[in-house]
Amino acid sequence: MSKWWVELKGLKGWMLIMPLLYYLLLLASILLADSDRPRNLFYYNEMAFLPLLVMLVVLFFQREFGGSSMEIYATLPISFGGMLVRKAVLLVCATILLHLGWTLFYWLKFHQLRAGVYHYFTDQAMREETRWLPLFLQALPEYLIIMATTMLTIILFKRLYGGMLAGFLIWMIEVLSGGSLFAHLSLLTINLPREGSFTVNRFLLILFSILFFLISLWLINRRQRWILHEEIE
Repeated sequence: MSKWWVELKGLKGWMLIMPLLYYLLLLASILLADSDRPRNLFYYNEMAFLPLLVMLVVLFFQREFGGSSMEIYATLPISFGGMLVRKAVLLVCATILLHLGWTLFYWLKFHQLRAGVYHYFTDQAMREETRWLPLFLQALPEYLIIMATTMLTIILFKRLYGGMLAGFLIWMIEVLSGGSLFAHLSLLTINLPREGSFTVNRFLLILFSILFFLISLWLINRRQRWILHEEIE
């Protein structure tokens, strides 16, 4: 059986209910809106989509971190690094599909995609008609950093709730502080400092996402971290 298929088969149980229900609620909020008064596209693209990604990361790691599974896996000839890369690739693919899904749903409801869109390297934001790709690329760095942070804290603390807590905490701090605590590293584009650069901010988020992923890769490959009890001969 393909290792990729094994990863997908692990996406089940009650952990699947949370992101599924949340996503359906997002779609329902679009469906029930007044067609003549389009909902705020920024809200769906950035603020509301981030909690879904935290739930997705937890879902993808539930099989290994839901109990004492990692201690068992550590005794088997399994590549933890390969497993982590597969999960990361599947998470990005799932993010693309889910983002494309709600965006299409929004367009079918309101027949437009109109938002304040930043343009890389010009650092200018224009409220204009846009398409799915510019909308997705604008938010992609913040998607990556929230997933990488959640992934890292799950592996660091060896607990699913550690990653969930960290992911939701970062999101709440960003929203409640209006980005003042993160300043030039703000996740949401609406919170970027006036003197700041959108392009620099996005590339910094990508850089930290890569760094967090590499640390996760290093930590998960240290098999001694997962063997809690040595057998005494």
